Amino acid sequence: MKLKDGEYLCDKCNGRGSLPTRNPDVVTKCPKCHGKKKLDWIENVIGVTKNKSQETLDMMQQWSNIAADHMAQKIDEDIIKAILNGDSSVVEGNIIYKIGE
Repeated sequence: MKLKDGEYLCDKCNGRGSLPTRNPDVVTKCPKCHGKKKLDWIENVIGVTKNKSQETLDMMQQWSNIAADHMAQKIDEDIIKAILNGDSSVVEGNIIYKIGE
């Protein structure tokens, strides 16, 4: 691996980005470089700060929205199914809702 001026191989993982584990199928990301393998001089001293990028936060929001939409659709389907089956109540958790009352 070629290093530019001011770059260092992570001394915790020897530039692999991960640490060996007992199970070869399991990869443990290096706690110092977080998989970057190369560090600048500041990161070499203090390690890579672990903060979520905006892209990661956007992706988390997108998955949250997908989950909320799926849950809303499932609830609607359950209510419609209950109405079509002649059941005037829908149980959600420990709460019973009376439909049409």
